[in-house]
Amino acid sequence: GRPAMPLTFRGLEIVEFPLMVQSDGPPTINAEYAFTFEGGNVHIWTVLGDRIAPWTFAHNWLESVLERLSWKTSIRTSQRGIEQRRSVRIGARRRFEIQGVVEGRDRRLLDLALFSWSGRAWAVPLYHEVQWIGPQSAGAVEIECDTGDREYASDGLVLLQDESATRFEMVQIREVLPDRLVLREPLDRTWPHGGKLYPAVPAHLVEQPRLARKSNDQAQWSAEFEVDGPYD
Repeated sequence: GRPAMPLTFRGLEIVEFPLMVQSDGPPTINAEYAFTFEGGNVHIWTVLGDRIAPWTFAHNWLESVLERLSWKTSIRTSQRGIEQRRSVRIGARRRFEIQGVVEGRDRRLLDLALFSWSGRAWAVPLYHEVQWIGPQSAGAVEIECDTGDREYASDGLVLLQDESATRFEMVQIREVLPDRLVLREPLDRTWPHGGKLYPAVPAHLVEQPRLARKSNDQAQWSAEFEVDGPYD
């Protein structure tokens, strides 16, 4: 368990402080813990992480992305035949069906991702809202892009990616402006011209994705995701 505070450290002593992170909460974790020692010395430890994993496997546009919206309504009929209709859900239930082909390193990454994260939350890119952007520098806190008619939102997620499923970066949005996104944290890496930018939504797999092996190093996959929360 956690050591009782205040605590006296002996010379060269190592003390472990367990850190528990709940699965519920914001998609990204950025917290600071301050340890104040006698004499006023303060040491700060930063904790960074994600509660959500990005789905980085490209959709195959030989087939369209299928989006389903479903509502639920309760209908009551009186003895006089008058109907009363009442919405049971706050908003529509939203699902996406996507499919693609992976090979080589991306195929092995898909196997590992499904084994380790299958039942948890995914950040699913909205493939139909992709745009190609100019070069981005590591440390930048803004991304110049067209934000009109796309699902960017404050505290939402955005995914940067190239052609490989292994090269990506997921960041959280602080503010949406007409010509740019302001990020909560700076970019970790430099992105060349032509990187893909997607809005991403939190979602869970409806069932285990279907995989069809084409060869020892290639597979075709199809998956259905249900977006978390109601859709207005």
